[in-house]
Amino acid sequence: MNKTVVGFALSLVFAASAQANTLETEYGLSVMAINGVAVNSDNAIADNTYNIAEGKNQVVIRGEKMLRRGTKTELFSTKPFIMSFDSTDDVVIRFPEAANNYRAAETEFRNDEPKWSVMVGGTALSYQAEVLPGGGGFIPYSDIEELVASYNQEKGIALEQGKPTDMTKAAVVVNDAGEVTITGDSLAQLKLWYTKASAKEKKAFKIWMAEQEFK
Repeated sequence: MNKTVVGFALSLVFAASAQANTLETEYGLSVMAINGVAVNSDNAIADNTYNIAEGKNQVVIRGEKMLRRGTKTELFSTKPFIMSFDSTDDVVIRFPEAANNYRAAETEFRNDEPKWSVMVGGTALSYQAEVLPGGGGFIPYSDIEELVASYNQEKGIALEQGKPTDMTKAAVVVNDAGEVTITGDSLAQLKLWYTKASAKEKKAFKIWMAEQEFK
């Protein structure tokens, strides 16, 4: 196997993100991870403001907001959502506009398909989002990086240069009869199958690659 291809494949694990833009969230929305890396208030660049890469990004957000419920005010909490978008400018994420009181928020989040407000300079930005599956137990989201890694492995998503890339779409074609054809060059195929491998399989693959260097 070409050594350049091997080295590029390994870069999936060790590449660092080039930070260029910012992500700002409404007060009450917290960012749990950006491009596979856990974040918190300690590594935010300001209150509710974070560095993101220029182009494709994948973030995990969850919300807690005090909303009116009849004559009282109660705390409304959301599940963590994993969201992806592509932007060359700063991004602002807010709660869905329809979630302006407690009952309306319950309705908006009932089917786990809320219409988040994702904006760039006052213009709506296209995005994809779904609930991030938890890990079970008393604190199901305690290891957010592992959960994101598992999600990406299941979905065939690789982080290249810190940015999410859907390798399944790039390297697999399914025709109308349901027949699957692997397409693309050997590098694209390597990336695809690496994202699908278990930790044990990845370790074995790295050992095999190291052995090739001495042949």
